[in-house]
Amino acid sequence: MVLYVEDRAADIAFMKDFLSSVGNVSLVVATSGELALDLVPGLHPAVVLLDVELGGGMDGFEVFSRLRAREETASVPVIALTALATARDRARARHLGILRYLVKPLKVEELVKAISLVVPITVD
Repeated sequence: MVLYVEDRAADIAFMKDFLSSVGNVSLVVATSGELALDLVPGLHPAVVLLDVELGGGMDGFEVFSRLRAREETASVPVIALTALATARDRARARHLGILRYLVKPLKVEELVKAISLVVPITVD
């Protein structure tokens, strides 16, 4: 199962459409960082796809840091999805230990490759 943390309806629709072509992956969506932090311990997702530029109370980097700070969620793989493409943002993601940092607009091949690091998938 994949947990997608995203607050933009268009991006959620894209991911639902994309993952519907992947037979062995189910998708759960959290529209805020707070909701994601509540869901991860009970869901035990194979991977979290995390938008860095979440609206509301916390951004994706904060969500990631809080996941890592909890024993029960510290080892959940996280792939960041973002429009923030500066070298500084990429370096911050590497320093924090984010598995992959993908820049929007997403390239399907890169997304498949990143998810495949933790979940064996094939796209129809």
